[in-house]
Amino acid sequence: MKRLILSSTFLVGFAHTSFAADVFAPQDTAVYNWSGVYVGADAGYGWGNSTQDFDGIDYNVPLDPKGWLGGLYAGYNYQLSNGVVLGVEGDFNFSDIDSKGVRGISAGVDDPTFSYGSDLKWTGSLRGRLGYAAGQFLPFVTGGLAVGRYENFQTAAGVPYSHTNTFTGWTLGAGVDYAMAEHIVLRVEYRYTDFGDKHIVDPVWTDWNVDLSTNDVRIGIAYKF
Repeated sequence: MKRLILSSTFLVGFAHTSFAADVFAPQDTAVYNWSGVYVGADAGYGWGNSTQDFDGIDYNVPLDPKGWLGGLYAGYNYQLSNGVVLGVEGDFNFSDIDSKGVRGISAGVDDPTFSYGSDLKWTGSLRGRLGYAAGQFLPFVTGGLAVGRYENFQTAAGVPYSHTNTFTGWTLGAGVDYAMAEHIVLRVEYRYTDFGDKHIVDPVWTDWNVDLSTNDVRIGIAYKF
């Protein structure tokens, strides 16, 4: 959570400094060019679909975490003469997307014996982007590789136990950038990410499988060089 607060603080400070330096710069919106390198910060809210299934028994845990995220992104755009914008972008976000006190379901009935939870600690991605320049607006779609660090934990007979793994999958999204000044670009974006699933060989409990996918909505601000 401290990392999330630091990311949000950076976002506010960055916006204030850049806004004061650049927002009143003269700009011809008809010929705005999106080509160039940019760096930014974002924050948002995410919700996930995640199930933990145990091998050989009719027992599953609907984890479904949700919460806030925040971090940094950077990329490069190249605008073609017909207005099409091609780009590449990477991002890294600390996350507070978690679940706690979840009961398992055995043969369709809640099991009060065990308590489960999960925590998506961080996420990152490397993506391509395709957009169309419409003056100060750049609607875009994006997609590529995604990774995330996901912890699953449980308590049995008062004894806590956890298992953390790095998941690798893919992400797709869409959004719009808005050039409010020559070097200041605001963003609203939706992203769907499928982190895939992992089979966990557990030396303490029964082996199990866990999957994770997330949806999130983000707002961001970037400085375009």
